[in-house]
Amino acid sequence: VAVSTFVIAPREKAAAEALFIGEQSFQDGNYETAIVEFEAVIADHKGTKAANLAKAYAGISLAKLGRYEEAIPMLKAFKGNDLMVAPSVLAALGNCYAQVGEEAQAAATLVKAAQKADNNLLSPAYLIQAGQIYEKLGKKSDALKAYQEVKDNYYGSFQAMDIEKYIER
Repeated sequence: VAVSTFVIAPREKAAAEALFIGEQSFQDGNYETAIVEFEAVIADHKGTKAANLAKAYAGISLAKLGRYEEAIPMLKAFKGNDLMVAPSVLAALGNCYAQVGEEAQAAATLVKAAQKADNNLLSPAYLIQAGQIYEKLGKKSDALKAYQEVKDNYYGSFQAMDIEKYIER
């Protein structure tokens, strides 16, 4: 175990340093440059945590540039179970599906993101987005279910203050 830790640690460190460069471009809004940098991290540092995170960043960068069809496989490639990044990546994926006309998949993905997050900050926003898409699809019972979940489970959230107007619709 000590040997593998010794071997993995330098790989992870190099990958994290490479990721940092892409993150700087991302934060500066230089998405084209960021995509190139993230793709290099993915290619050069396969199997590292940084390469996995680079997939999420690259997907979000592509989405910010309106390249939704390219963003979808990149976002789907991200693997994570934390309570903030993983649900946010799922929500970004759901929004990309909506942009390419796959509304049913978009709503289902946003509901999944809300369930994964299970918190007052992210879940209500994702559920309301899903509900609005369900309304657009004419699936009023699914929309109501999403809105009711905000009311019942996230009543302490900012979005819960206005949830009645969605439920009444």
